[in-house]
Amino acid sequence: KILINKNFLPNQSIHHDLPFGHYPSGKLSCLKESKIIFKRDGDIEKLRDLIKKGYPQNLRKFMIKYFLKDVEVLKRKKLKEAQLRGDSFHFNALISSIIRSIIILIFLLNNEYFPGDKWNKNYLERFKIKPKNVICRLNFLSNAEQSTKSQRFKKIYEISKIYKELKILSHE
Repeated sequence: KILINKNFLPNQSIHHDLPFGHYPSGKLSCLKESKIIFKRDGDIEKLRDLIKKGYPQNLRKFMIKYFLKDVEVLKRKKLKEAQLRGDSFHFNALISSIIRSIIILIFLLNNEYFPGDKWNKNYLERFKIKPKNVICRLNFLSNAEQSTKSQRFKKIYEISKIYKELKILSHE
């Protein structure tokens, strides 16, 4: 049985202020993809074989719930407030955090460890489980130039649609 360490995930109440650093799952992804040149006792191979099986189910379920809630809370509580204030800087920072949580969710749905921000488009292209046209939709969300009031409303609506699709895909 896997015990879930709460330190593995960012604190949800301050998540919107996190810098785009590495997640612990990035270390696992790196180990999974690394070629082992020198082996002394076989422990690294055993660990890598365990990692290749993907997430333990209870950890995966916990993380899916966590990041679904993260998207929903950031959208409902913070993004809409930034929209009402007309604060495009905060709005765009929140969009970046939401996009990151959406991407992590897609990795989880495909039972892959999130390696970090580099090469995400390549991973998303090859994943089978994902919202329809997700790359195009995330590109729309990430376009900071579209900061008119109507564009911000369209982005909030698009996040709501992606969120609903992710809930269906995750069976949550």
